[in-house]
Amino acid sequence: GSLPVAGTPLVTILACPVEMLPRDIRGLQRGCITCAEGLKCGVGSSFMIEEDHWLAPHARLCTSAQCVNDRVYKCELEEACRLPSGGEDSLRTAENFDDIVGLRLCARGYRTNVVMCSRCAEGWVMGS
Repeated sequence: GSLPVAGTPLVTILACPVEMLPRDIRGLQRGCITCAEGLKCGVGSSFMIEEDHWLAPHARLCTSAQCVNDRVYKCELEEACRLPSGGEDSLRTAENFDDIVGLRLCARGYRTNVVMCSRCAEGWVMGS
């Protein structure tokens, strides 16, 4: 099947099977590609970042699955990406590429920067 792309009623994209994402969310290229290690993909364009992985914040600019796949990284410091248990999966789940903006990928006390989840050294405070 196909799904309408928001804001473009004449362009459609393929509804991808589980473990795959649409090649292009704008509908310019048809087909699906396999999700990268660290992504748990659902039906359509939904996905979840696995707990031991991290998605670079600039992935929100992606218009293709390959772009998202290229921005998934294994956490170098496991505790930096671990969220508390109990309902926190929703903070790591996106229904589509637009939802990347709202994802929380770093554990409490850590902050997403351009290349990883990080925190300040003792005695320093991270600015906004």
